[in-house]
Amino acid sequence: MKILPAICLCLLTLPILATANSLEQASDMCCELTKVRYSFVNHSMLESNSSKDPILAAADADEGSATVTDAFDYDRKSPVKAFLLSLAVPGLGQYYYGSRAKPLMFLGIEAVSWFLHINWHGDGDNLTDDYESFNNTHWSESRYRTSLDWIYGSTQESEITEKEINHTLPETKVQQYYEMTGKYNQFAWGWDDADLEGNAFEDYSAGNPPPRIRGDSVPYSANRVVYEGMRDDANNKYDDATKMIYVAMANHLISAFEAFFMTRHLNAEAAKAKADFANIKIRARLRSIYESMDTPYLAFTYKF
Repeated sequence: MKILPAICLCLLTLPILATANSLEQASDMCCELTKVRYSFVNHSMLESNSSKDPILAAADADEGSATVTDAFDYDRKSPVKAFLLSLAVPGLGQYYYGSRAKPLMFLGIEAVSWFLHINWHGDGDNLTDDYESFNNTHWSESRYRTSLDWIYGSTQESEITEKEINHTLPETKVQQYYEMTGKYNQFAWGWDDADLEGNAFEDYSAGNPPPRIRGDSVPYSANRVVYEGMRDDANNKYDDATKMIYVAMANHLISAFEAFFMTRHLNAEAAKAKADFANIKIRARLRSIYESMDTPYLAFTYKF
C-alpha cells in the first residue's frame, strides 16, 4: 500500500522536472543569441560593469565615428582651371565646379550669337549682290567719264585739278568701286536717270557741257537714292553680324570670370562650413533596454 503514494509522487514530479528543463534550455538559447549579437563587444566590458551599456562603451571606444563635417566634404576645385575652361568653351568652367543650369545658359548664348552672326552675314552678302547688280544696271562708267571730259576736258581724275574731283575710281569693280559711285557727287552723271533742273545727260554735249559738279549743280538721281538705301541695308546687316562676334567674345569673358569667382566662393564656403561644425560628432548606436531587444538611436556630441 505504501508503494502507490510513491508512484503518484513520481508521476507528479516528472512534469515539473520537464518544465524546468525546458526553461533552462530556453534561457541558455537566449543567452547564446545575445552573445552572438554582442560578439563585437569586449567580454571584459560585459563582466566589469553590468550597469554600463556595453554598446555605448563600444561606440565610445570607436575612433571612426562620423562627424558633421563629413556632410560638408567638398572636392576643392581650381579657380584658374575653371577660368581657362570657360574661356575656351563658355559654361565648361561652370560644369567643372558643379553647376548644371549655368553651363546651358552660357552655351546657349554662344550658340545663338554664332547662329545670328552667320545668318546676318549671309543676309549682308545677299543684299550686297542685289545692290551690285542694281549698280551694274543703272550706273555707267562710260557716261561718267564722258561727263568729266565735257566739263573738265579730261577723262582721268588725276589730270583734273578742280577740288570737287578728288576721288579716283578703281580699275576693277571692288567694294570701293561700288561705294564711290553712290556716295560721292562727282560720279552723279553716271546714273542713267541723272537730272539737273530738268536736263538729262543726253541734253548736254561737248559743245554744251553741264556745269561743274558742285553745290546746286549736282544732278539728282532717284536710282542713286535707292542704291544708297540698298547699300545701307547691307552694311547694317554686316554691322549686326559683327556685333554678334562681340557678344560671343563677351560671353567667353563673363563665363570665365564667373567660373573663377564662383569656384573661389564655393571653396571658401566649404571651408567655413567644415570649421563651423568641426567640433560636432554624430554616432549611430544600439542601446540595450532588454536582453533580447535593442533600440537604435543617434548620439550628437559637441566639444566646447
